[in-house]
Amino acid sequence: MRRFSFRGLKLPQRRLSQTIVVAAGTYAQGVAGGLMFGLPLLFTMEMWQHGATIPSAHLLLSIGLTFGILLLFNRTVGTHPDASFRDVVMESVEELGLGFIVAATVLHLIGRIHVHMPFAELAGKVTMEALVTSIGVSIGTVQFGANANGASTSKREVPILGQIAVAFCGAIFVAASVAPTEEVLLIAVESSPVKAFRMLVACLILTALILGFTDLRRSRDFRTQCAIPRLIFGPVVTLGVALVTATVLLWFFRHLDERSFAVNLRQIVTLAVPGALGASAGRILFKA
Repeated sequence: MRRFSFRGLKLPQRRLSQTIVVAAGTYAQGVAGGLMFGLPLLFTMEMWQHGATIPSAHLLLSIGLTFGILLLFNRTVGTHPDASFRDVVMESVEELGLGFIVAATVLHLIGRIHVHMPFAELAGKVTMEALVTSIGVSIGTVQFGANANGASTSKREVPILGQIAVAFCGAIFVAASVAPTEEVLLIAVESSPVKAFRMLVACLILTALILGFTDLRRSRDFRTQCAIPRLIFGPVVTLGVALVTATVLLWFFRHLDERSFAVNLRQIVTLAVPGALGASAGRILFKA
């Protein structure tokens, strides 16, 4: 995760103490990001309940999806653009591992897990929390690392896939704190199709305003050869990312099970509102 391990550090040209300080600082950045992102979910009862009952196959698939997100994010907006694919894979593994460590430590401190707990329940709770925490580890390392080194991701040409990855991480950053709650289902059940459509339109307009008029010098347009005007293309893609993120999160928290298609669709639209705000903010934050 931006050189968590000692690889990449020129050991012959550095004193061991300097190497240890640099590595420790990078880990500290990751822990800070993981806590800032994951702490609200680590203190959420719905997360504990889902973790205690989630099937193993569901967890394994979620781990694979999270690892893919980390790979894409690290490859496109990492602080080391010259890193090889092997380095990116190792960084993603380290971020995922640190997410597990942070989640397990906090859950133990607040008394949500203990050594006498059934292994399936313990593993489910830790894994459930670690997946979202690891994304915070990755985001925190990029942001804090760039600030500490005076570097800026705006100096790099981020491809369309990378910009979508940044938007996706931003959407998860915001929507994940809302997704496990029952309020999303309550709003969806009480909303009519007309209200859901209004939310979708309002979300699209708000996204266009954020991307089009908020701090333009920090946010780039989506790079595309498409003939669609950027003021339309950017918000539409961002909203699409938010809808996909909402679907993934609702599936992850098992809110799409045993409910009608109409209710599930309204749940997705409801969660896409904070997701779109997060996707827009993510592109501004990481200057993608």
